[in-house]
Amino acid sequence: AGRPRPWRCRLVPGDAQLVRLSRVLPGGAPLSGALTATIDLDVPLVRPADAEARAEIQAFDVTRGALRVQSQRPARIAWRDGALHIEQLDLAGDGFVAHAAGSIGVADPVVLDLALSGESELDALPAPPGWTLAGRVATQIQVGGTTARPRVTGQVTFEDAGLSVASLPPLSIASGRIDLAGDALVIPDLAVQVAGGEI
Repeated sequence: AGRPRPWRCRLVPGDAQLVRLSRVLPGGAPLSGALTATIDLDVPLVRPADAEARAEIQAFDVTRGALRVQSQRPARIAWRDGALHIEQLDLAGDGFVAHAAGSIGVADPVVLDLALSGESELDALPAPPGWTLAGRVATQIQVGGTTARPRVTGQVTFEDAGLSVASLPPLSIASGRIDLAGDALVIPDLAVQVAGGEI
């Protein structure tokens, strides 16, 4: 006999279901919005443990408090070989874009293999009352190792970045970079201007 045909279903949660989901999230503003996704399941009858799943999220637009997140293009996520595979995930919101790809295992130890990148226009991000943000930050990192001992490499760059809070003197970074090297931070070029001086 041939391989069983996969069971397919279409999930269209809509706004009401997202509101109910917010009840199980940590305290804060309720979740609202909508998503449309297609989930394909392939469950071998002789070995159900080898089941595979593939989800394509065609549309994603969710708001919680002042934060709104939307998909830039369809996201693709799969489950196979005992791991969650993020094949394509591109999100955007007020003042930021983010991209993710890679895999996360579930067996102990939980193995990580992720590539994450993003860019932020700080003055467009939701900020706490009394905070003023400015400038741009770009991040490009690789996450490996395990959840117990993660290893993060990559870099965070700043351009015309600034922070002003009523209780503290304003600080600014004209340009600079922080390198992530596993369990260490390397700061090859990061001059912080604060209270008329430089750190």
